[in-house]
Parts: sequence; C-alpha cells; structure tokens
Amino acid sequence: MMLMLFNILALRYRKNSDWYLYGLAVVLSVVGLISVASATMTPTGLSSTLIKQSIIQGFALVLMYVVGGIDVNNSRRASIVMYLIALFGLLLVATVFRHTEIKGASRWIVLPGGFQLQPSEFAKIAVIVTMAHFLSQLRGRIATWGGLMQSLIVVGIPFLLVAAQPDLTTALVFLCIWFAMVLIAGARWQHLTLMIVACALLATFAWKSNVLRQYQKDRVLVLVGMKKSDKKLNYQSDQASIAVGAGGFTGQGWNKGIQNTGNWVPENQTDFIFTVIAEESGFVGSVTILILYGALFYRGLRAVVISEHSTGRLVSVGVVTMLAFHVIVNVGMNCGLLPVAGVPLPLISQGGSSAITTCIAIGLMQSAITRKHALQF
Repeated sequence: MMLMLFNILALRYRKNSDWYLYGLAVVLSVVGLISVASATMTPTGLSSTLIKQSIIQGFALVLMYVVGGIDVNNSRRASIVMYLIALFGLLLVATVFRHTEIKGASRWIVLPGGFQLQPSEFAKIAVIVTMAHFLSQLRGRIATWGGLMQSLIVVGIPFLLVAAQPDLTTALVFLCIWFAMVLIAGARWQHLTLMIVACALLATFAWKSNVLRQYQKDRVLVLVGMKKSDKKLNYQSDQASIAVGAGGFTGQGWNKGIQNTGNWVPENQTDFIFTVIAEESGFVGSVTILILYGALFYRGLRAVVISEHSTGRLVSVGVVTMLAFHVIVNVGMNCGLLPVAGVPLPLISQGGSSAITTCIAIGLMQSAITRKHALQF
C-alpha cells in the first residue's frame, strides 16, 4: 500500500515537472559533449576523455531526474549531513591531499582509476540547501545584525577552506550565493551595503599585504593592461581572444578551428571550452549558447516565483546565482572581459565534479517546482 501511494505521489510530482528545465539541461549537455569531442580529438579519432565525460554526463542527467523527485522542502536533516560531509571533504583536501597539487593548486581528492573528486563543487550544493533551511528558520531575524552574522558563518567556513586551496574564484561563489539568498530572505539593504564596503576594504588589505598570491594579482593586472608587454602572462587571454574573434559570424565549422586543432588555447576542453564554441560556430553559435543559458536562468527564476515554500524558493535563488556566476565569469574571461579564472562552463566544460554538481542543482530547482502543489490531486 505504501509503495502504491509513493508511486501515485511520484506521478503527481512528475506531472508538475518543468520539462523545459530538463530539456535545456539535456541540450546544453549535448553541446558540451560535441565541444569536448572537438577539443580532445586525436589523430586516431575520438578520445578516451570524451568517452569518460559521456558516461559521467549521462549519469549526471539521470541523477538530476532522481533529485527532482526528492522533497527539498523536507530535507533539513539531510542538508546538515551534506554540509558536514562537504566540510570533511574540504578538510581532507587541506590535510591529507594538500601535497597532491594539480597545476599549482590542491583542490582534488584523487580516487582509484584516475578519477578526481573536487569537494568544493559539492560544497556549493551543501551550502545552498543548508542555507535555505537555516534562513527559513531564521525568518524575520535575518533583518538583524545577529541573524545576518549567523548566516555568514554557514558560508564563511567553506569560503575560507576553499580560498586556502587556493581557489579564490570558487570561494567567491559562496559569497555571491550568500548575498543573493539573504537578500531574498529579507536582509536589510543597509546591512548588506555595509558588508559590501567591508569586503572592499578586506580586498584592498589582501592586495596590499600580499595575502593574494602573485599570479592572482598578475591576472588582474593583465586585464587592466598594466602588464601588456609580458607575453607569458598574456598568453592564455591573447590566444582565447584570437579564437573567439576567428569564429566570425558563422564559425569555421566543427573541428576546423585553427586555434582549437592547433592546441593554441590551453585547457580548451575545460575552462576555455567557450573558445571552441566561438571559433567553430561563430557569433551565431555563441549567442545561441547564451540564449540557452538565459532560458535556463528564466526557468530557475520562475521556480523562485511559483514556489510556495520558503526553502524551495531560497534553494532556487542559490542555484540560479551559482550557475549565473559560472557563466558570466567563464564567458567573460574567454572574451577578455574578466581575469582568467578556473571556472567551468556549466554542463559544457569537461569535468565530472562540475557536471554532477550542476545536474544536482537543477534537480533541486525541479524539486521546488514539483512540490508547489504537492497535496493536490
């Protein structure tokens, strides 16, 4: 009887699902696999990287559908467990795996079979869900300094652990998520304005006192043109700009871009995957991708509007903020508008942790949508 009731409820939830949201995730995932295929093509054909990414992406999409059937509004205990596991993973990176550096940073837990787990990616989900439940309990107290500071502690711990890896850009995602969620939860603008001023002062102190590493400073200096003569520092951004510009209006065609096939753009299957899209499909393809992301954000904001539960509404705000941050920073650095940063393009860049995290996040938004009329038959 219980199983039958569960099936009936599950069917009711699925009927409330936003299938456009699922569809957009699938389309972007397919675009990602096509782009990764071009970026990792070998003289003998498709690469093992593509096969591995295809398996992970397929698993992530299935996981997205499964998570969409979970009631995020009643997951308070699970969110606490997720948060503690995320902190444990970040502590492992800071201790046990602190000497396991990949490209100058310790951000991954190395698993058997050549797989790598990036705890900071999963920490974003844990923080979003935990914050949503925490803010739902705080209610009006978020408008006080005490409530605001309590909420800041929730994101402050993972922020510091991630910043120490060092991964400052990912750490900043946590602050953006926090800002958007407390704003929607009812925090006062006066308090948030003072927090922004405080962050600006801390950033100035970090720059002047050499808390920031030299390569982090160099990326900002390159952007503003103060180190334009240093070809080594400008190499990534210069090659990315060439690739984006070489695409023209309609692009050079799949796997026909000179910058891509010549491997002139470093990390073009991960952080600089947008250069592959821009070079091969041109302005038309680039704008189409941005429109797809815009549609994804619209469906996410729709979840914020229609959700009658504060938890589901706040989770959706956190997810949209996280995804928007990734898209803006990734596309911005690919086009030379923002400093170079290790931020993947959601559902498109090659990377298992990012793919799974993004699909879980979309599944959580779906859960908020499907539970709007959970008790109506």
